[in-house]
Amino acid sequence: MKKILIVLGHNRLTGVNTWAFTLGDFLIRKGYRVDFEIKKDFEYEPKLEISILNSLNTLRTTIYEKTLPDYNSYDRCILNYNVHQKFMLPEQIIFVSHGSMFEPYTPFGKVYAHVAVSERTKKATNADLVIHNGIDLNKFSIKRFPRTPPTKALNIFRGIPNYSIYRACTNLGIEYRHVGAALNIETEIVPNDIIIGYGRSAYEGMASGKAVLVHGPFGTDGWVKPENFEKLLYRNCSGWTGAYFPTLQELMELIDQYDAVDGRHNRALAEKYLSAETMANKFEELF
Repeated sequence: MKKILIVLGHNRLTGVNTWAFTLGDFLIRKGYRVDFEIKKDFEYEPKLEISILNSLNTLRTTIYEKTLPDYNSYDRCILNYNVHQKFMLPEQIIFVSHGSMFEPYTPFGKVYAHVAVSERTKKATNADLVIHNGIDLNKFSIKRFPRTPPTKALNIFRGIPNYSIYRACTNLGIEYRHVGAALNIETEIVPNDIIIGYGRSAYEGMASGKAVLVHGPFGTDGWVKPENFEKLLYRNCSGWTGAYFPTLQELMELIDQYDAVDGRHNRALAEKYLSAETMANKFEELF
């Protein structure tokens, strides 16, 4: 049985760590031994109070938090930050770039494989291939269809959200709530008609069959639709597609274009493009 080590840059519950947890979970289901190392000497992600350890301890895995693993015992080491490369041999490393804004997101020197989570990131970091974010489609599934008109919106954002999105929703009579990191985010999503977010948050909303508005600190890309999803996926639904920052009035007009049918379409898109099982299969090809 091959051994895989996934190295996390910190123990905060962020989109990158949730991605790592999901990948590890599905690789374990395929019969791999997957361990996690949590390094606390480098934190680029926002400091959040919820630890990912509560999620990881449900897996058949070893968590190295205070001691170092025997790196030579692993067939592959999956990294997100280049500051960790010094501990491993190049032929062990699968480096995954989740973005291109900061130098630590790009490997230095040779690695066995360099993966990007979007085509835009692949181009910016000269990665070898793209493996899109994978969502657990059983955990995130349709449990309540969006209503017409919409009554509830949830903004999933691990930071301080733009006040305008709150104003826009409440001005339209839509109950608005913001949640940052949550271990049970799939439950938080259920009662809502609209999911507001970017990156993995948008994908989780899509898999749950909700209408999804891509909106975050990098801009607003608007509603996810079958006709525009591939374009949004190119930049990982980051808000960078248009890098558009609407006024309050423009946000209200955008939200007013809500269509409950988008929820069914989004679920179908998630099944086609965002399966965690497909993600794990593609990583397995690199082992």
